[in-house]
Amino acid sequence: MTFEPTKNSQPHCHISCNATSVKKLNNAVVSHLIEEGINAVGISPCINIPGLMAHGGNETGGVTTLARSINECLAVGLVPVIHGDAGLYGYFDEASLRHISTGILGGDTLVEIIATHEALKERIVKTVFLTDVEGVYTKDPKSNEDAILIRNIDIDSNSGEIMVDISASGSSHEHDVTGGLETKLGAAANVAKSGIEVIIAKCCSASGEQAIKGHSMEGGTIIKLV
Repeated sequence: MTFEPTKNSQPHCHISCNATSVKKLNNAVVSHLIEEGINAVGISPCINIPGLMAHGGNETGGVTTLARSINECLAVGLVPVIHGDAGLYGYFDEASLRHISTGILGGDTLVEIIATHEALKERIVKTVFLTDVEGVYTKDPKSNEDAILIRNIDIDSNSGEIMVDISASGSSHEHDVTGGLETKLGAAANVAKSGIEVIIAKCCSASGEQAIKGHSMEGGTIIKLV
């Protein structure tokens, strides 16, 4: 089945290419989990979830729809696997289609809006962010040999402020348009403010595996509300 584009639509090949790429990666992850005996199922956000826009807002109920999908999967024993995605940005109606733009809904933002949504409040007890450094440091560890790993970061329950001097640099790549560790830390702090323990650890490390399994970590950073 094919559809005729509206007069105001513009070719957004970058959306279709990006969406195809992240779905391929998500499918590979889901396939590997299934091979390991986990009943995983992929969920693609943005255009696949009505009302879910690239900025992650819930103005049109998109985040609530995504949360409902996650809840339904968990209720029947499925493990939802969600990925960052390219999508539309703005409100969808025929009169304002020309004002619709595009953007990236990054994985860190997705984790934040999912973990803090009321519908999933009782299900989420811990959030783990994986990156390419051991955790959060006092300085950028890639350019400062004296950078010290911060094992614990407290969030003030009254002000919501981070109660330690830290550096949010040191984890970013040219292909990462969603902010690297700085975005992770901001998302992690917002999740921690809701009372959920948050861990930032290095991907493919012992600490990362320990964090996911719920074991004591030899590295990583724990962020929590105090």
